[in-house]
Amino acid sequence: MNNLSLIVAKCDQTNAIGKDGTLPWDLPSDLKNFKRITEGGSVIMGRKTYESIPKKFRPLRNRTNIVLTSNQEWEEDGVFVYHDDSHLLSQILWSSPPAIVRDKENFVIGGERVYRDFIGECEHLYVTNVLGYIEGDAHFPLIDEDKFKKVFFCNSYEFDNSKDSHPYQLIVYKRRKSIDKFNTESFKRKLKIV
Repeated sequence: MNNLSLIVAKCDQTNAIGKDGTLPWDLPSDLKNFKRITEGGSVIMGRKTYESIPKKFRPLRNRTNIVLTSNQEWEEDGVFVYHDDSHLLSQILWSSPPAIVRDKENFVIGGERVYRDFIGECEHLYVTNVLGYIEGDAHFPLIDEDKFKKVFFCNSYEFDNSKDSHPYQLIVYKRRKSIDKFNTESFKRKLKIV
C-alpha cells in the first residue's frame, strides 16, 4: 500500500473543479473537512493549485507540501518541488529523505492534470459533490466504479453549513482491490459528525 489518497470538491453535474484559477463556490464547512482530513500527511498539487491558495495559508500548515511543475525555475520556501513527470510517483514515494509521510495518509489535491495522472494510484478518494449545475474550465476525471466502491456518504447538513454557498455530499471511495479497511466511525469522529 502506498498511503496515497485523493481529495477533491467537484460539481456533481459537470465535474467542474475550478474556474479562472479559483473555486466556483464558497464552502467553509468543506474547507474545515479538508483540513481535518489532510492534516498530518502530505498534500500533492500542481503549481497553479498551490498558487490559487491564499498567500496567508501557503504552504498549508501541518502538512508536507509537494508541488509538481514543469517550470524548472519555480521554487518556494517550505515546499518540496518536483519537475520530472516521467517518474514522479516513484520520486515522491521513494525519495531520500522521503517527501511524503510514509505512515500517514497522503493526498493528491489538484488540479485537473494532477488528478488525472494520480487517480489510478490512489487507495481512497474523498469526494465532495457540490450539488447544482456549475460551469468551470477545469474538470475532475470520471470515477471508475469498477475500480472504486463507495464506503462512506453524508450530506452537508451534517456539518455547520450555514455559510456554504451550495449544498454538497461527502463521499469516500475505496479501491476495490485494496486490503485496507475504511474505519467509518473513526472518520466520523475526525469530521466531528455525531
